Amino acid sequence: MSYKNQPNNNCYNYACNIATNSYAVPGRRHQPNLVRPRARLNANDVITGAQLDGLILVGPAPMTLSGALKSQEYIAARHKYPDGHLVALLISRADSKIRWPGDFHWVRSDDPSGSHWSQKDGPGQITNFDFQGKPINDPSRATWTINLGPQRHRSKPAAGKVTEAKTEYCFAAWMYVPIGKVEIV
Repeated sequence: MSYKNQPNNNCYNYACNIATNSYAVPGRRHQPNLVRPRARLNANDVITGAQLDGLILVGPAPMTLSGALKSQEYIAARHKYPDGHLVALLISRADSKIRWPGDFHWVRSDDPSGSHWSQKDGPGQITNFDFQGKPINDPSRATWTINLGPQRHRSKPAAGKVTEAKTEYCFAAWMYVPIGKVEIV
């Protein structure tokens, strides 16, 4: 990803291999209010939005990587659209105590065997490491815990109590990105 596109494209742009310079959101092109920033995030809505954009569902959690690579949906998608790749969807659940609406994150396979993976966190650079700095061998089993920084807790009795908050992104689904058949915004 060139330096011109890096800061304005997110993990979904990278996973789909499409630079829109709009921080793409699954489904926004086809059903704008399906996955809304700052709203309680739902994994099923993100999957539906990605499907509306043209991604193909290979299988939801708890399907393993080896199961995804052997699944009929993956094999059929690769046969019909050989120019494509597998992606993993991760979801961070909402936490009202810290005013966290939840989030999605996408990780992309860099080869058909599923042995090399990479991701792009927000405006950051592309990397083949998880959030703990370890190489991504299987995104459904990698470490996706992130420090959100200082957060003001709603449930704390002392007004203004600020503490460090963390969230974990959990594996939600395997999807296939058929290159040239996906439209995102």
